[in-house]
Amino acid sequence: MRCRVVSGSRRSSDPAMMVTMSHAPLFLFTVTLLSGSASCTKAAEPRPPSISQPVSVASSTRSPACPPGTEGTWPSCNPLPDRDGDGVADRFDSCPEKPGAASLDKAVHGCPPPDRDADKDGLLDSADACPHESGPDVPDDPAARGCPRHVRVAAAAIVLVSPIQFNADRDSLRPESMTVIDDLARVLIKHPEIALVEIRGHLNARRENYGVNLSQKRAESVRAALAARGVEPARLVAKGYGDSVPLALPDTEEGKLRNARIEIVILERRSRR
Repeated sequence: MRCRVVSGSRRSSDPAMMVTMSHAPLFLFTVTLLSGSASCTKAAEPRPPSISQPVSVASSTRSPACPPGTEGTWPSCNPLPDRDGDGVADRFDSCPEKPGAASLDKAVHGCPPPDRDADKDGLLDSADACPHESGPDVPDDPAARGCPRHVRVAAAAIVLVSPIQFNADRDSLRPESMTVIDDLARVLIKHPEIALVEIRGHLNARRENYGVNLSQKRAESVRAALAARGVEPARLVAKGYGDSVPLALPDTEEGKLRNARIEIVILERRSRR
């Protein structure tokens, strides 16, 4: 402990007049010269601030200084304007009006990935309603742009938007159905992950066994047409169901239109490479 020597009413600031006491508590003492001897007097201890008094916490909540060139990029730093909300401040964002991702390349830092044409049908993916299936552009129908005109790939089936039609009571395909077959073949070739499909032939109510036989032949005709267009025959199974799975009452006009049909059901998928 250090005590300051005080002579009379004057307190010495000379370091030589400092007295050290090694085994004293950590308090502030003053030493007063009385009759040639020194005495220490405990000084008043500073009072802690009252709980009711406001305490400045600015120093504890102030964000640490940002490293040079990183302002607005660290969560602990004060944020800078970010108009597109992609987490890259405008002053560093090469595309401040379009949300994107951070990049080590300053030229594309904060920019969206470049658009592409995955199915090579001439429409960029951003405008293509079916980016993984090639199809024609339909400018007046955004939902159909770049999609195959006659088929759609769903989770469990390839949906035929346009029906495959046959000549009456025959298994021969009608000429207007060839474009549907063309679209179906292109989709199957474009989607090798669809490992196996079943071509299901259905008919409206017919005489016993007649419908099953004809529906089987029609399914086989579709299988042969797809194989002729480059689809691996091992991916195609043909099966006739006759009139056993109707969609509507067979004796109605709706039944006549809907019950006789071809369905393409996905039986097996494999991982897309």
